[in-house]
Amino acid sequence: MIAGTGGGMAGIVAGQPADTVKVRQQTSLLSPPPASLRIARDMLLKEGPLSFFRGMVAPLIANAPINALIFTVYGGIIRSIEQDNENHANGEVTVFIDDGDVLPEPIKATLLQQLMAGAAGGVAQCVVACPSELIKIQQQIPAPAVAATPLSKTAVATSATTATTAAPPSTLHLARLRVVQSGWRIGLFQGWNATMLRDVPAFGLYFYSYGCFKQLFETLVVEPGVRSDVRIRSGGSWVVDTLPTFMAGGMAGVTSWAFTMPCDVIKSTVQAMPATASAQEKQWLHVARTGVDRNGVAYFFRGAGPAIVRAFPVSAVVFTVYEFCMEFLNGFDGDDLV
Repeated sequence: MIAGTGGGMAGIVAGQPADTVKVRQQTSLLSPPPASLRIARDMLLKEGPLSFFRGMVAPLIANAPINALIFTVYGGIIRSIEQDNENHANGEVTVFIDDGDVLPEPIKATLLQQLMAGAAGGVAQCVVACPSELIKIQQQIPAPAVAATPLSKTAVATSATTATTAAPPSTLHLARLRVVQSGWRIGLFQGWNATMLRDVPAFGLYFYSYGCFKQLFETLVVEPGVRSDVRIRSGGSWVVDTLPTFMAGGMAGVTSWAFTMPCDVIKSTVQAMPATASAQEKQWLHVARTGVDRNGVAYFFRGAGPAIVRAFPVSAVVFTVYEFCMEFLNGFDGDDLV
């Protein structure tokens, strides 16, 4: 959990500017929406560089519990599967020699099992991710857009009286305000179904593709006959020790976002709506149909540019920091922590 939290926080900070541009493009009132570079330029000139980091506090606060849920569920399922595999191995385990030590090759979970475990982790983390993403998006978009999203008739009708250019309220103030005005269910969990629609397949693909690409890149740099999960203990290089993780993490992020981009557009649209929007307007299927009717299939790929650009470095940083933290923490035994 500690390693996942460290990696997650690094990824949030690295990817927040691109995420803010993505959300603004997805929730733009214009059809087609402005190009991502134009949005970024306007933000820089009109709102200053700090505008790119609006809404970052909510995901930073939620990062630790989200990673606790993801890695507890994912890690628990994977460990259970691998333990079961060892119990049924009947002693038929391939042996490798590394630096003079005879070590058994662990029987790892299959890629399909990693996909299912990742999807289960995605379900669990939605409890924290949904309110975190809601508050983040409400802070990221300009105040007029909070009152007037492209697919909300109620929102558009009230935009003339609620639009403002003032800075967004703080994370805790906004959360408290929404709960007081609309109750905790709508105030904090608006877009729950849309979040599930995105995150369950997203995390399944995330861990599945990471496993695929990690195996691929390791075969290119790891010497034959050396266990893939044993770090070179002396004379190693970053090419062997770090590059496979970095590249696999980046490609996993790109793959996951490429397949779940339409779901993310729907989620952003739903969560950008004010709490006063009708229940029908906030239904993910209604949002999808209305978006296609008004903007065509291109609606599902709003913000794809900054999302994909952000995905590689963020996911590469997340997995690299995660693996580094895991190696560092594994260096402690029980006596060191007492």
